[in-house]
Amino acid sequence: MEMKSSNQRTTKASKGNFVQYFNKLFLVLLFSVSAVFSINSYAASPLANSNIYVAEWSRLKHLATEGIPEAQFQLGNMYYLPPKHSGLPKDFQKAFALFEQAATQGHATAQHNLAVLFYRGEGVEIDRVKSIAWFMIAKTNGSKSAAKHLNELQSEIDTDVQKQVRVASKQIKQKIQQAKSAK
Repeated sequence: MEMKSSNQRTTKASKGNFVQYFNKLFLVLLFSVSAVFSINSYAASPLANSNIYVAEWSRLKHLATEGIPEAQFQLGNMYYLPPKHSGLPKDFQKAFALFEQAATQGHATAQHNLAVLFYRGEGVEIDRVKSIAWFMIAKTNGSKSAAKHLNELQSEIDTDVQKQVRVASKQIKQKIQQAKSAK
């Protein structure tokens, strides 16, 4: 029978421990890498984006019901043109209602968007007079885009339309004033 020295046993034990340690380290690294790829693939998936947009939608919906014009405007944008992979439905009528709420509180960009919806008939019947009136109000409140659209619509504005726009603008301004005094 052959006897092994204690150095030989220690060396074999060390090699065995090293192999076990290396195997464990390899498994930890393998799981870490697969976890990172899993997290990255989830973050890039439509499901992750959907969760983010649903959370943002929920936050904006709460603020919009509190009467915050910027939230009403942002939520209106989400309904008008939902972000890709958000799972949110396109709904022009909801967008119109939200833009109108923000517009009557003086939100210039919402006023512009409301004018566009009246012009295109998205979420509301086409109404060129109200469209031009809202563009004029938005321009007065600093919307450069509304000013650009008004220049493009000059050919549609004859004297009869001008009278109708003045009446519509007066009604809209009264509505805005009522909204301001209600606060």
